[in-house]
Amino acid sequence: MFVEGDGECCPLDQLAHTPGALHALLLSADGGSLASSDGIPADTAERVAAALSSV
Repeated sequence: MFVEGDGECCPLDQLAHTPGALHALLLSADGGSLASSDGIPADTAERVAAALSSV
């Protein structure tokens, strides 16, 4: 599991640098945010994860 701000290079940060991508977010099936790329506030990540859990 990746911890936000742990100083390690997170694969989600690498995905966020893909052309056309703004951010990357790893979601759980129950609507939780497991990890996110740098630059996403924790409350925003949780809201997006909750919204996408019903998709």
